[in-house]
Amino acid sequence: MTREETQAVLALLRVAYPNFYKDLKKAEADEIINLWAAMFADDEPQIVTEAVKAMISTLRYPPTIADVKEKIRLITSP
Repeated sequence: MTREETQAVLALLRVAYPNFYKDLKKAEADEIINLWAAMFADDEPQIVTEAVKAMISTLRYPPTIADVKEKIRLITSP
Protein backbone atom coordinates (compact mmCIF):
# COMPACT_ATOMS: atom_id res chain seq x y z
CA MET A 1 0.00 0.00 0.00
CA THR A 2 1.39 3.38 -0.95
CA ARG A 3 1.42 6.52 1.17
CA GLU A 4 -1.47 7.94 -0.87
CA GLU A 5 -3.51 4.76 -0.44
CA THR A 6 -2.74 4.86 3.28
CA GLN A 7 -4.02 8.43 3.46
CA ALA A 8 -7.29 7.29 1.89
CA VAL A 9 -7.71 4.52 4.48
CA LEU A 10 -6.91 6.89 7.32
CA ALA A 11 -9.38 9.41 5.90
CA LEU A 12 -12.09 6.77 6.44
CA LEU A 13 -11.08 6.54 10.07
CA ARG A 14 -11.03 10.33 10.45
CA VAL A 15 -14.60 10.55 9.13
CA ALA A 16 -15.83 7.60 11.20
CA TYR A 17 -14.18 8.79 14.42
CA PRO A 18 -14.10 12.62 14.17
CA ASN A 19 -13.68 13.26 17.90
CA PHE A 20 -10.59 11.07 18.07
CA TYR A 21 -8.79 12.96 15.31
CA LYS A 22 -10.11 16.52 15.85
CA ASP A 23 -7.03 17.92 17.63
CA LEU A 24 -4.46 16.08 15.53
CA LYS A 25 -1.51 18.24 14.46
CA LYS A 26 0.00 17.96 10.98
CA ALA A 27 3.25 16.50 12.33
CA GLU A 28 1.31 13.84 14.25
CA ALA A 29 -0.78 13.04 11.18
CA ASP A 30 2.38 12.61 9.11
CA GLU A 31 3.82 10.22 11.71
CA ILE A 32 0.63 8.17 11.67
CA ILE A 33 0.58 8.04 7.87
CA ASN A 34 4.24 7.01 7.75
CA LEU A 35 3.77 4.24 10.30
CA TRP A 36 0.60 2.84 8.71
CA ALA A 37 2.18 3.01 5.24
CA ALA A 38 5.20 1.06 6.49
CA MET A 39 3.13 -1.50 8.37
CA PHE A 40 0.78 -2.13 5.42
CA ALA A 41 3.36 -1.76 2.64
CA ASP A 42 2.91 -5.40 1.59
CA ASP A 43 -0.89 -5.41 1.83
CA GLU A 44 -3.35 -4.72 -0.97
CA PRO A 45 -5.18 -1.43 -0.36
CA GLN A 46 -8.54 -3.02 -1.18
CA ILE A 47 -8.22 -5.61 1.58
CA VAL A 48 -7.04 -3.02 4.11
CA THR A 49 -9.99 -0.81 3.20
CA GLU A 50 -12.38 -3.75 3.49
CA ALA A 51 -10.98 -4.64 6.91
CA VAL A 52 -11.21 -1.05 8.17
CA LYS A 53 -14.78 -0.64 6.91
CA ALA A 54 -15.81 -3.87 8.61
CA MET A 55 -14.30 -2.68 11.86
CA ILE A 56 -15.88 0.77 11.67
CA SER A 57 -19.28 -0.88 11.76
CA THR A 58 -18.59 -2.58 15.10
CA LEU A 59 -15.90 -0.66 17.00
CA ARG A 60 -16.56 2.39 19.14
CA TYR A 61 -12.92 3.46 18.98
CA PRO A 62 -10.51 3.55 16.03
CA PRO A 63 -8.80 0.23 15.33
CA THR A 64 -5.11 -0.20 15.92
CA ILE A 65 -2.70 -1.55 13.34
CA ALA A 66 -2.83 -4.89 15.14
CA ASP A 67 -6.64 -4.87 14.97
CA VAL A 68 -6.57 -4.27 11.23
CA LYS A 69 -3.88 -6.92 10.66
CA GLU A 70 -5.98 -9.45 12.57
CA LYS A 71 -9.10 -8.56 10.59
CA ILE A 72 -7.14 -8.95 7.35
CA ARG A 73 -6.06 -12.42 8.48
CA LEU A 74 -9.68 -13.34 9.20
CA ILE A 75 -10.88 -12.01 5.84
CA THR A 76 -8.17 -13.73 3.82
CA SER A 77 -8.10 -17.06 5.66
CA PRO A 78 -9.67 -19.93 3.76
